[in-house]
Amino acid sequence: MGNELDNPILTKNSLDEETQFIKFGLSSVQGWKTQMEEYNFFITDIFPNTDKKIDIFGLFSGEGGPEVAKYICNIFPEKIKSNNNFKEGKYPEAIKETFLEVDNLLNTENGKLELLKIQKEFKLNEIEEKDLINKTCGEGDELPERELEQIKCIKDLLNPRNLSNYNISFFSGCSGLVLIITNDKIFVANIGNTRCIPIDNNLEVITEKVNKVNTTSD
Repeated sequence: MGNELDNPILTKNSLDEETQFIKFGLSSVQGWKTQMEEYNFFITDIFPNTDKKIDIFGLFSGEGGPEVAKYICNIFPEKIKSNNNFKEGKYPEAIKETFLEVDNLLNTENGKLELLKIQKEFKLNEIEEKDLINKTCGEGDELPERELEQIKCIKDLLNPRNLSNYNISFFSGCSGLVLIITNDKIFVANIGNTRCIPIDNNLEVITEKVNKVNTTSD
């Protein structure tokens, strides 16, 4: 009873944007996951009509579910913009403090309520649940009704989300990556296995950088 599909969902959700200072594109696919668990945010031209260039990009990859990744993407932009170190241009300190702040918010009463709201967005109806069981537990053919009900019963018994005192953030988390781009610098911070690879027009440099990242990661 894994959490992967027999065949990946390859539908792309993409956009291209351009501001006074930067061109960028975003693209995502659900892939083998039974739910979309990758979420991103971007804030561009935080100080419009000035020479001060500040853009912020974030990518959060769900681990064990989509709830925490989506919640953090919902709140991170405003939290970092209101951070005192961010206002003073101390961006590394601002990112660290905001990471810690949103992590602490997960276990507040308001945070738990927001996670529950997000969880309800992803709750499957009976037909969707049976279809998912067939995709993850079957071998190409639909499972008999009795076997479907048995598997659903086992999944319900083993699912911590059905506990009365269930705390979503104890079972669902995320890795994350945040970039702050200024006039002359790029600040990068990550938690977990989400990575940033700088690339320029020199293929040799690209290969060298990728190898270094892989070596470090290993």
